[in-house]
Amino acid sequence: MEFTCARIFSDHMVLQRGRPISVFGTGPDGRTVTVRLKGVEASCVCAQGRWRAVLPALEATGPQRLTVRMGDEEIAFEDVALGEVWLAGGQSNMEYALEDARSWGQDIKEAEDADLRYYHVVKTATEQDRARAEKAVPPGWVKCTPETAGRFSAVAYHFAKRLRAHLNVPVGIVGCNWGGTSASCWLSREALKSDADLKVYLEDYDREVSGRTEAEYERQKAEFAAAQEEHDARLSRVTVPKTDFAAYREAIKDIAGPWPPPQGKDCFLRPCGLYETMLRHVTPYTLRGVIWYQGEADEVHPRLYARLLTAMIEQWRRDFMEPDLFFALVQLTAFAGENADGDAWGTLRLQQALVRDTVPHAAMAVIYDVGEYDNIHPTDKKTVGERLGDQALDNAYGADTGARLFRCVEKRASGGEVTLIFDGRICVRGEEARGFALCGADGKYHRARACVDGDTVRLVSEGVAQPRGARYAMTNWTQGNAMQENGIPLPPFEETW
Repeated sequence: MEFTCARIFSDHMVLQRGRPISVFGTGPDGRTVTVRLKGVEASCVCAQGRWRAVLPALEATGPQRLTVRMGDEEIAFEDVALGEVWLAGGQSNMEYALEDARSWGQDIKEAEDADLRYYHVVKTATEQDRARAEKAVPPGWVKCTPETAGRFSAVAYHFAKRLRAHLNVPVGIVGCNWGGTSASCWLSREALKSDADLKVYLEDYDREVSGRTEAEYERQKAEFAAAQEEHDARLSRVTVPKTDFAAYREAIKDIAGPWPPPQGKDCFLRPCGLYETMLRHVTPYTLRGVIWYQGEADEVHPRLYARLLTAMIEQWRRDFMEPDLFFALVQLTAFAGENADGDAWGTLRLQQALVRDTVPHAAMAVIYDVGEYDNIHPTDKKTVGERLGDQALDNAYGADTGARLFRCVEKRASGGEVTLIFDGRICVRGEEARGFALCGADGKYHRARACVDGDTVRLVSEGVAQPRGARYAMTNWTQGNAMQENGIPLPPFEETW
């Protein structure tokens, strides 16, 4: 067994300050590995082809040298920073590159920051494809420059900038995400199989691939690959620069890629696949937390989402060996899809809020006001990243950015009128409040007129004589315009009695 460090260890890496630091890799059994950083050493013995040494917690600092020695062999890493490390997980809205975002024209002018660094986890659906996939990403950590930043996650970039501005320490982002993926792609098979409700994700997969021959699967993959190649070729012929955002979006508006790829044994959409081929390759790298933007692919089972995401969080905390690993979630935005007035995405928003409320060391950013009616990938990623950063600063670091999310603390029904009282003042963006609804005993919601006065919202609906429930911002394409006094949209809610 060759003596190596895991790929995530490289020059320019950021190691987590203030927590014991795991350094790990492979090597022959029985051999001793010694790790040294800032004059401090830690040793361990290889077992079953793997080793892991744990350095004591160290404070934030500038360039350092990390050495890893086994006998006469030494691996050295230069320009190592100690600061804050976060993993950026999820699907396409987290993967969405900075160079494709609305703010890129300005971002590229401000992207020179040697203490903001990024690691691209190798994006592969199978171990057999790893060698090819490694060539598609930088070989290690990269510093933020106008030349490198365009490939960073746009949300993660603006999140990191927010942390840099407030904490004044190096910030590292581990980009581990893939568009179109369910949360079920990112946890183990054992976690799904052992849960009576969550095993439906494995059953869905089995049902989708059953009855198909290997030849049919290979033909489907070839057809999809050809369509994807044609899509990429059309994009490559666009000559408008991405820095001219409006013109570029106009130039590509009719260039749609094929979707979805055929499901199967080597498809990145299969349950548990990316957990093995991506996440496990960076565990147990020491992190402060995870930023997570995902949920769009899980509208098939929206009421299971809180259970699924909670199971994933528990799995990751075990794998990263951090029981209080922080999770900062992005609540789904507004999007019409095939049913603008449906509530699958509204249900997912409530499920995400439920995770925020029931899982320790979690927070959530509310972003439905930046949604785009017919675009599942809204292009304003700066607002998302900054709101996510504020939630992390307040809830993981104990800062006070004024980003508190309001809650309904009292509800009263009198005749046909419902009164809701919140723990903060609310205002309306526009002439009249939108997005509120009431239901009666039948559970069917009808649009409600809302009178907003400070911390109080009064609701009435012509279709509901005796209200039994109130909700806000629950449709897929919500036009809710109630704003907290701190400038954050009022979180979606559903109250019943």
